[in-house]
Amino acid sequence: MGVRRLLLDEGIHPRVAELAWAEGMDVVSVHDLRRRGLSDYEQLRLAAGEDRVLVTRNRGDYLYWTGEFYRSNMDHCGVLLVGEGFPNDQPERMVRALKRWHYAHSQEDDAFGRYHVEFLSR
Repeated sequence: MGVRRLLLDEGIHPRVAELAWAEGMDVVSVHDLRRRGLSDYEQLRLAAGEDRVLVTRNRGDYLYWTGEFYRSNMDHCGVLLVGEGFPNDQPERMVRALKRWHYAHSQEDDAFGRYHVEFLSR
């Protein structure tokens, strides 16, 4: 797959997208797209439609929707779950972790993709 494109859910501070973009990653936020307030289902559809991995704090919701997408044979590009170890008042920490994740998953033989769910690690 190569380069990973990311969509940050509204629970992720929009500054993360700004800083990540400056680091050379293709990252946009639903804040920037003026798509706040959409349902979780709609956010995942938006990410899928733009071939982006959804980055979110909503673990339970997106585990559920990943299952529903699978049962309905609707593709999405994966979900990257962010835990409490990345507070919104420290966007630089999250950007460093996203950069490591991005590099690790930018390899051609990487299996991350369709219906994949993973936790962002520090």
